[in-house]
Amino acid sequence: MSRSYSHINTAGEILSNYQGDGPFSLSLRGFFSANKKYGSRDRKQIGQLCYSWLRTGHMLQGIEITKAIVIAEFLCTNEPNELIKELKPEWVDRCNWSFEKKCESLALDPPTVYPFADMLSGKIDVNAFCTSMLLQPDLFIRIRPEQRESVTRKLEQAGIPFKQEGRDCLRLANNSKLDELLAFDKEIVVQDLNSQRIGDVLKEIDDHGIKKVWDCCAASGGKSILTWDILGPFDLTVSDIRKNILANLEKRFATAGITVFKRFQADLSSPDFKTGREAYDLVIADLPCSGSGTWARTPEQLHFFKTGKLREYQRLQQKIILNSWPAVKPGGYYLYITCSVFEMENESQLEFIQQQFPATLIRSEFLEGYTKKADTLFFALFQKPL
Repeated sequence: MSRSYSHINTAGEILSNYQGDGPFSLSLRGFFSANKKYGSRDRKQIGQLCYSWLRTGHMLQGIEITKAIVIAEFLCTNEPNELIKELKPEWVDRCNWSFEKKCESLALDPPTVYPFADMLSGKIDVNAFCTSMLLQPDLFIRIRPEQRESVTRKLEQAGIPFKQEGRDCLRLANNSKLDELLAFDKEIVVQDLNSQRIGDVLKEIDDHGIKKVWDCCAASGGKSILTWDILGPFDLTVSDIRKNILANLEKRFATAGITVFKRFQADLSSPDFKTGREAYDLVIADLPCSGSGTWARTPEQLHFFKTGKLREYQRLQQKIILNSWPAVKPGGYYLYITCSVFEMENESQLEFIQQQFPATLIRSEFLEGYTKKADTLFFALFQKPL
């Protein structure tokens, strides 16, 4: 058996045994840990085949897994590789064709990559979005204040290519090795292009006396650090439902130089939650969601996401909104954020907020990433009347 056939069969075994229980990257790592015979080159190529198949979403359902893997590799590559040359030499000259033309040659329907098109926001270009699923987004870093010259010099000296996407945003290849070169959270923050663009919204309220901020679903704290770098220092409060997340966040804040802040663990979806007497100039509500704007990074979500989950997320978001909005002081701001492309988690929630509260919508926007090899985000900035 040739190496190509061996890789395809192994990828088929891994994919057949994966049921969406946790990130695929962990499942892949577990397989290779239990099977030491695979060298680094084998692991890389088998992993690539697995991800190519996952990236085609629902397009190849019904096709035997090993055959589907070969088709997926053809659809996801722009240059003929060893596998295509060996197994499908007739496809070699087609590798640089557009995704749509490749699909036409194989009688495949491009929109079937993403079977949830009717639930997308009307502002999403469905064909472009489906095509984006075939590409791994780039790595983006945000340079922290006073670190620009040092960071760019270190990257240049190390011979690591980068492209400047803004004053403090750099685009790099995903395989860029930065761990031993740059101090994460001190010199740089790993943060997607459009997550960084939330900073532009924050700059719009920079002169409005932001003295107290609550990041109500803080998770890893990326939005808190971004807000601190733009509007800080201020009186910061963070909360999350997960105790371990808050512990990790405290360590990250220490590295980032944020040493004075309040934190508390709470389920903001509980009817028993009360905000107390705190009144914030800004509440950041980066809420739990489908994550559908980031699925090009985690394409396994395409296969295992159930549309019924959208209603669950929508209800969860509405409960959190009802419990967090009252913490905004009169004249203060509420920044609603999701990394979703679904209308139910975005435009519908804007209507909900305006139905429930006397909220003035300052601005809302999809931060489109699917043509930029980046994530797609949605945000809406509200102000509470005086």
